[in-house]
Amino acid sequence: MIRSWAANRDSPLHVLAERESIYRLLAQTTPENLSKDMAEYSLNPSSRYPNLNLQTVLPSQVRPLCRTDIEIKLPPPGPRLLTDMQRKRRRRDSIIHPDALLSWCQRQVALYSKIKIENMTSSWKDGLALCAILHRYRPDLIDLDELSTADVATNNQQAFDILEREYGIPPVMTGQEMADCAVPDKLTMVSYISQIYETFRREIPQGRPAYKVSKLIEENQPPPTSPLNLLAK
Repeated sequence: MIRSWAANRDSPLHVLAERESIYRLLAQTTPENLSKDMAEYSLNPSSRYPNLNLQTVLPSQVRPLCRTDIEIKLPPPGPRLLTDMQRKRRRRDSIIHPDALLSWCQRQVALYSKIKIENMTSSWKDGLALCAILHRYRPDLIDLDELSTADVATNNQQAFDILEREYGIPPVMTGQEMADCAVPDKLTMVSYISQIYETFRREIPQGRPAYKVSKLIEENQPPPTSPLNLLAK
């Protein structure tokens, strides 16, 4: 904001609108939706807030905040250069193959016995797969026990709303539109799920269903060809 003012790039109203956009985001900020790359933190707000949108508030909306005898016109803002953080984020973002994306999704719901992902279309219809991935990383935001396969519109709308509010991922349709379609469009779902993949792929899951003791023992057993098994013989 200060740099915009010093560079005389934008009008005072544009600078105030940028400030108000940041202030609005602060009320929704939690430790979970802050950038985890603390080494990149700087005076630039985008280094801390991944979902920062500096155009949330328009210059015309902050005109009452600026009192002056000089008439302030609203010329179109000058071209904005990408920040270092935005450049790094673009470089990090990758184009994932649909098969690899499907495999990643299957791993996310592997511990949810009632939820299976077999493709990038019909498996997402009831919204439970989407909600399960959310629950795996943010169990504080969604209660899977309250969801029903029959409530297609509600399940999807809840997931869409959370992903947009917490992570800035815009929905590609409404929950009702998902309920009304016979089968979700593959390209649409791949595009949407790819954004979820980019959001969570470096995160450590918080939510997971309870393990059975037998399952824990089985998972911690060395493989048949392990040297530990050979020594045991």
